[in-house]
Amino acid sequence: MIHLLVGQDDFLKREFIEELRKIFPPGSEISMNAEDFRADEGALPAFIEFLQTAPFLSDKRFAVLRSADDLEDEERERLRTFLSKLPATAEAVIVSDAPSIKKAAWLTDLSKDAKLISCQGPYENEWPGWIQSRAKKLGLQVDREAVAALLERAGRDSACQISALEQLLLYVHPRTDIKREDVEAILGKSAEADVFELLDLILEKKPSACLKKVADLRREGVKAFEVVAVLASQVEKLKKAFVMQKQGDAEQKIGQELKVHSFYLGKFMRQVARLNEKILQIFFRELADCDHDIKTGVLREDLAFEKLVMRLCV
Repeated sequence: MIHLLVGQDDFLKREFIEELRKIFPPGSEISMNAEDFRADEGALPAFIEFLQTAPFLSDKRFAVLRSADDLEDEERERLRTFLSKLPATAEAVIVSDAPSIKKAAWLTDLSKDAKLISCQGPYENEWPGWIQSRAKKLGLQVDREAVAALLERAGRDSACQISALEQLLLYVHPRTDIKREDVEAILGKSAEADVFELLDLILEKKPSACLKKVADLRREGVKAFEVVAVLASQVEKLKKAFVMQKQGDAEQKIGQELKVHSFYLGKFMRQVARLNEKILQIFFRELADCDHDIKTGVLREDLAFEKLVMRLCV
């Protein structure tokens, strides 16, 4: 069996290879019959010799050839010829960092004798489904808000997402449903999520709730200048959305251009609906004043932040 791994997600490659190594039962001579080789270190001859050698106290020999893209043309042809006559006792994995085989003729040729495995991470719009699919394999169900929180905190990194899901599996046991608060308990709340909530309270003119939120942020160790920076960035994004909406742009187009996650787009557009030019001017003026107060030492960070929030609630 020949496996051709193509893509740039190292975690998916590692996971696939580890699963293949299970062809060796516990207690077998895996150390004598499984080996990694690197093409960029001139190891192609050793890779071929290893797989041509009969297994030791086993039915199989298993070898991985990494950095296959570094092979010279002559070496690629030698590899192709060898794999076309691979011994029945051998199992080979060829690892390429190419995103696909379409633009590499030698990989296309190689794929005729191999099982092609895509190890390219999900595209932007595929991440929510990918997370829910991987969670299902662990026996978990992740709701939409929890998926959004995972993307905020663990990012678009498959290894980080799997690690987060495994932590959540232990944390919620014996439950199997994952909520946003579970993710936040394990990974913490993001500044973006906190600012989104704070902005909602400001736009709803709820000063008491705003001050409670500010106090919560301080207890969590969030620095005032960090929140001010994220708040300024969010207001700038709202301003752009406000202008685009006035120009007649559709909600989906606004979300795509401003990179607003689909889970938050509805809430984001409801914030836009509360705005007008006067409110935007007040926001930018007060944010500038707060930034000045912090940087010049006119007020302590916490006091400057509280003053900002209260004035925005007026």
